[in-house]
Amino acid sequence: MELVRQAFSSTEKGYDLLAQKFDYTPYRTSDEILKVMASEMDKMPMWDSALDICCGTGAMTEVLLNNTVNRVVGLDISQGMMDVARKNLQYHSGKHILEFVQGEALNLPFESEMDVVTNFGGLGHIMNKNVPRFLEEVHKVLRPSGKFIIATTEHPPVTSMAFWRAYSFNTFIHLRNKLISPPFIMYYLTFLLPKLQLQLENVGFTVEIKDNLFPPPFQSLKLVIATKM
Repeated sequence: MELVRQAFSSTEKGYDLLAQKFDYTPYRTSDEILKVMASEMDKMPMWDSALDICCGTGAMTEVLLNNTVNRVVGLDISQGMMDVARKNLQYHSGKHILEFVQGEALNLPFESEMDVVTNFGGLGHIMNKNVPRFLEEVHKVLRPSGKFIIATTEHPPVTSMAFWRAYSFNTFIHLRNKLISPPFIMYYLTFLLPKLQLQLENVGFTVEIKDNLFPPPFQSLKLVIATKM
């Protein structure tokens, strides 16, 4: 019933409603994915500043705190989710500047001040038509040689169950948004390879793709590391 209420609310209100229970749902970024990300980031130099877009309750933000020496920012449209993130991370050790900013992924309030940007679990909140604009925003907030790091997959075969589950969900959300306002933005089949690599390169990134990092059932995920030229 709560998920039905969420789906018939706006994106912001829906996640405000879910915030207190979000960490106990399958929608939170899994610990298995977070462990791989922590391991991969440990291989990279420490960053001075980091931005976690669609930070939710702070799962990926915590990984960034362990690999950043100064400033970490979590940005989300839902104040309720950020309130939970702030509580989750209140006892994190270190002398970081930890900020939470309520804002839109398509209008990031930073410019050339981040060394790394992540988005884990929030890519579905950006419609396919807005992907180039979002990537331009990410490029804008990064310093030269800054990195945008996400995990995604290749487009599933149209004959697969994964494709048809995602397609059916997207059809429902499209219909819901035509009939009900304000919209609830959450779609699958976004930010998919190989198209994503071309989109990243078009806005000024070089792209590295790492495969075979994630354990089952996430073995189809690929780590995308885009570096601002």
